[in-house]
Amino acid sequence: MKFSLDQLLRDKKIKWGNYARGVVNELLKLNYPLSGAQILVDTNFSTSGGLSSSAALELCLAYGLMALAKQPIDPETIAHACQRAENSNLVMSPCGFLDQAVITFAGKDKMVLLDFFPPVKTKLITASISKLSVKRVLDAVAALENNNVVKFGQLLNQSGKSALDLYGLDENTPELRYLMESAQKLDGVLGARNMGGGFSAIILALVKFDRFFNSFHRFF
Repeated sequence: MKFSLDQLLRDKKIKWGNYARGVVNELLKLNYPLSGAQILVDTNFSTSGGLSSSAALELCLAYGLMALAKQPIDPETIAHACQRAENSNLVMSPCGFLDQAVITFAGKDKMVLLDFFPPVKTKLITASISKLSVKRVLDAVAALENNNVVKFGQLLNQSGKSALDLYGLDENTPELRYLMESAQKLDGVLGARNMGGGFSAIILALVKFDRFFNSFHRFF
């Protein structure tokens, strides 16, 4: 894939290249002095699976281009630029800010707590909405702070159940529900829930490493 910095047009054939075009376009809008570059993208990361692969690509490109330009990097500015790149006419994916924010602010042996409240006008029920929407998250934070992984796993199960039963995030993909419910029954699995939109049938599981793999091989 090859494109000019002066002609950033949407490619209808090599669609993943539009993510690169979008990032370049947003950085240029911020007046960063970008120059030409030869970039190799090499990964074993699963794509189109709800694991934030597009945001990962965007951030890698942005940080790489900024390093080549020897420009100072403000993490929040770059993260928002990458979100705008994905929302732009080049990519046309109406994503939120979660993926880019987590990739930007996360680190080894760390977890990120983010607060998103949609700009929806409410009247008398605002306080109740806020309380209900974050209670499980705050309970999960408390469980981790107290090193209570069993409680955290239970909350993970509850989160997955509500995502599928109340919000329909399985996208009519029975394989996802099967994987999640099967994983929750395995010895060594403390909790499991869906990841992404649901159509990819990918789950996140909290496991006790040794016990899990013994039961995994027996089950499958």
